[in-house]
Amino acid sequence: MSLNRKDAALLEHAFAHAPIGKALVGLDGRWMQVNLALCKLLGYSERELLTVTFQEITYADDLASDEENVRHLLDGRSSSYRIEKRYVRRDGEIVWAMLNVSLVRGDEGEPLFFVAQIQDITEGKLLERRLAENERLYRLLTEHSADIIARLDRDNVCLYVSPSCERILGYAPEELLGTYAHDYLHPEDAAELRSDAAAPPPGPNERLLVFRARRKDGAYAWLEASSNVLLDESGVVRETISVLRDITAQKRYLEENDRLRSRHERIEEDLQRSEDNYRSLVDEFPEAIVLARGGQWLYANDAAVKLLGADSKEELLRRSVYEIVHPEFHDRIALRISRVEIARETLDAMEEKFVRLDGDVIDVEIVCIPALYKKQEMCCLLIRNSTERKRTQELIVHSEKLAVAGQFAAAIAHEIRNPLTAIKGFLQLLMRDATDKSRFFDVIFSEMNRIEMITNELLMIAKPQAVKFAKKDIRFLMQQVVSFMDAQANMNNVLLQVDYGPVDLFVLCDENQLKQVFINFLKNAIEAMPDGGLMRIHMSASKTGECIVRFADQGGGIPEEVLQKLGEPFYTTKESGTGLGLMVTKRIVEQHGGDIRFSSKLGEGTTVEVTLPSA
Repeated sequence: MSLNRKDAALLEHAFAHAPIGKALVGLDGRWMQVNLALCKLLGYSERELLTVTFQEITYADDLASDEENVRHLLDGRSSSYRIEKRYVRRDGEIVWAMLNVSLVRGDEGEPLFFVAQIQDITEGKLLERRLAENERLYRLLTEHSADIIARLDRDNVCLYVSPSCERILGYAPEELLGTYAHDYLHPEDAAELRSDAAAPPPGPNERLLVFRARRKDGAYAWLEASSNVLLDESGVVRETISVLRDITAQKRYLEENDRLRSRHERIEEDLQRSEDNYRSLVDEFPEAIVLARGGQWLYANDAAVKLLGADSKEELLRRSVYEIVHPEFHDRIALRISRVEIARETLDAMEEKFVRLDGDVIDVEIVCIPALYKKQEMCCLLIRNSTERKRTQELIVHSEKLAVAGQFAAAIAHEIRNPLTAIKGFLQLLMRDATDKSRFFDVIFSEMNRIEMITNELLMIAKPQAVKFAKKDIRFLMQQVVSFMDAQANMNNVLLQVDYGPVDLFVLCDENQLKQVFINFLKNAIEAMPDGGLMRIHMSASKTGECIVRFADQGGGIPEEVLQKLGEPFYTTKESGTGLGLMVTKRIVEQHGGDIRFSSKLGEGTTVEVTLPSA
């Protein structure tokens, strides 16, 4: 069929201006005629494109397939073919195209040229690749997610379940496909979730639900589901995509936490009631109780207010500890409070002096124990007024001193008579000879000084002394006592052997009281050896820094059952004793923060060990 010129012009115009690439290609692959769309697709001008073959601009990996199809056209096995292939643009960029090729033959059936239609599908191929990648990532995400990913249709029938459901619920994914999701809900949760699923939520179609799902073994697991509801054009639910996380462990933790919190609240209530009862008990306790921290009163009961002469608790709490404690005891009370607050030690009773708010000074006995008040660690002081008891003890001490003075009268008279005899003799010699007798005067003054020392020691024992603590080296106190007791020891054929030790032994003490202690132990030891013997006195410092004084005699010893009763009032092993001497001695040592230990073996002697805190 022949075309007229007008039809030929129309075909030519349609070829040149077609929106997709069109070309006539020779049997050798060379472009014979191309349109503008093809030139634009491949990045060549028309003249440039007519100088190359399709093989030269075909992507290498796609060339074999294209040539195979060309051979099928030439040998008549096919009349056309359609393939997707890649071209290499002039700028080197790769483009995808849909190629439709047919073969034009002559009247005799001989091949003349190819007609090719080339449509750009690069964007579509990129979309396909992106979709494929997204699909791969989606599969990777769903198949390896620790959470369950599920798709449900509008009737909540399972369309897809990720493999993690087998780990969480025990079901293989294929076991759940096509089943009704709500059949696996806990009965208590099913009704609420059904009503919630029936109507899409207003605003963003997202839900966060917490419920229990039945596992394959029959137990229930707590799940938290974050769901996105997909709607169709009419606003009806089309599909639901959910991510379900196993929160069973968290739920158990929260339940246990709630249980513990409830228990804690009950304990807090019980503690509050106990604290209220304890406060009531402390407030009404007959002995004074105060709480202190860092030198400041924080609490005082009614007995403390009365003891310290305050009009109210508030008035007392406005004062610091050091306004109440006598200045002589400031260092001691500071140390004791610090030991309780820092080391949490309980300290035994110790006597101190307080200054009441009305100015009166009272003797008190204080026990310090750790306490917890308003969630703060502090020191609790139990205070007992010991003024009257102290006066009674002073009377007992005075009585004991008088008894000691009476027992020492013979020895003292002997000691005074000896120097007096010497003085009298030398004075007689001086009267006979008027020559220089200065050496006689030295002896006279030495003996007079000895008389004065003995007299002073006797007065010290008999005269009541005010208790005054000071830092003293007890070795020097012992030297003075040994010098004083030496005469009585000699009269009883007792040798005093003293080891004062190599180091200083400083103690915060009342000098007169400690001398009284040492005299009592020496006197008892001398009396325990009526036939004479050796009295050893050893003074040393312990590894913990305490001062130790040890008295060891060679007397007959004390039975074990008697040893345990030593120090009790009116208990004595002497025929004429009262038992008060050792009681007073023990009390003095305790007032100095020390301790006394007795050990004895029958037939070998008794050892007394006095321990005092070093200053």
